[in-house]
Amino acid sequence: GELTSKWSAENFAKIDVAELEEKVQKYNKIVHRTDRGLPPNKVVPILLEKVHEFKETLPVIQNLRNPALKERHWEKVEEEIGQKMVHDDGFTL
Repeated sequence: GELTSKWSAENFAKIDVAELEEKVQKYNKIVHRTDRGLPPNKVVPILLEKVHEFKETLPVIQNLRNPALKERHWEKVEEEIGQKMVHDDGFTL
């Protein structure tokens, strides 16, 4: 959707984690209400899955945006994922 595209394109260091949490919680509530309020259809399960997938990534984003993270922590993350990360303006979700 529009929001996930925005968040995915935004510089990782500039992501507003509080806003991200708020929006994900809001859409989680909406999609659950919609699931209960509408007759069975093909759209709601897809939306529900998308919201849940993004909700599952929130703790990772929160932890990686922790201002206490030091270079050694990033090195450990890079080691775990087997990829070097360049923390410049192109570093996004």
